[in-house]
Amino acid sequence: LFLDDDLIDQRQGLNRVVNPVTKHPANPLIVPNKPWEAGTLMVHNSVAYDELAGQFKMWCLIPGFATQAGRRTAYFTSADGLKWDRPELGLFDHAGSDKNNLMAVNLSHVVYDPPLPGSAPTGQRFKAIGYGSPAGQHAIFSEDGLHWTKPNLGIREYQGSKDNNLIDGAGFTCYLDPHETDLNHKYKSVLVHSPDGFHWTPYNDGEPVTGRAAD
Repeated sequence: LFLDDDLIDQRQGLNRVVNPVTKHPANPLIVPNKPWEAGTLMVHNSVAYDELAGQFKMWCLIPGFATQAGRRTAYFTSADGLKWDRPELGLFDHAGSDKNNLMAVNLSHVVYDPPLPGSAPTGQRFKAIGYGSPAGQHAIFSEDGLHWTKPNLGIREYQGSKDNNLIDGAGFTCYLDPHETDLNHKYKSVLVHSPDGFHWTPYNDGEPVTGRAAD
């Protein structure tokens, strides 16, 4: 989304049209009112419709809730995208109880990538960037959006900050942000690609991308 021309090198035959936005009267749809949510939920654009389950799924990072293993992710489901539920997953113990919607992973930017019609199941309908050990950003996979695995082979682990974007298009694109800034206080990010989520452009060979620090 380009609100202005600051990051555009050139433009030809295009006109910018900004349409009015109308907020749904039910907003905010989710209020962080659980003790483990620590007053803040970060969506990171991770909302997907699961065709097999017939429901919307959402993964929210909880910045204020962290353990020695890192931050935690809260999981929500919805039939219509408006009313969201917190299913009791039984996956993570908080204050002596696992009756919560917490997942024992640190996720960012989940994408839904089902196999093509007629193709064999891959067991990897959901893909994401997660933070883990060794320290860095890892591509991880899940069949149901709840239980995640990191392949032992063929995966490139990136050192970087907690900010990145995973985009599903012709393969996968990830913007890694090592939180380096130049003299104009602009972030220096690296753009890396993968055709399948397993084989990635080497970090040092990624395309440099510079954005405003306020973005």
